[in-house]
Amino acid sequence: MKAQGGDATDFIHDPDDTLDPVQVQVPACLDSARPVRTLAQLSKLQAELARVSPHLGDAVRSYKAMAGCLGWPMPAEPVTAGPTVHGAPPALVLQSTHQALAPFEAGAAMAAQLPGSVVLAHEGDDYACSCPPGVSGRPPTAI
Repeated sequence: MKAQGGDATDFIHDPDDTLDPVQVQVPACLDSARPVRTLAQLSKLQAELARVSPHLGDAVRSYKAMAGCLGWPMPAEPVTAGPTVHGAPPALVLQSTHQALAPFEAGAAMAAQLPGSVVLAHEGDDYACSCPPGVSGRPPTAI
């Protein structure tokens, strides 16, 4: 009900209270290229988010991460994938298209490190995660 009334603050709370906000913000600014570099660009994005999602607006993790990186003194240097992990079981890698802390390509890079793994893409915001195959009792499938 709160979101329908225009208050989407419940959607931006990070349920992992063990992390300091700086621990979350630093990787967002250092590891991923930032599409928003100025306050004017951020304001334009905020207006667009409010237009396409009037109940949520900028209450998404990606927006919070982008806003926190304005004026960041160092350019982003995306982390590259490491070598293949031999002996690890394949995984179903879930990757969202607009996740704040990992670019979309990171899901495929992770899957490539774990032979036999596949990526299940999700159009949206928030985290990516991996789960061993068979967690649901069924083998993973890719879309």
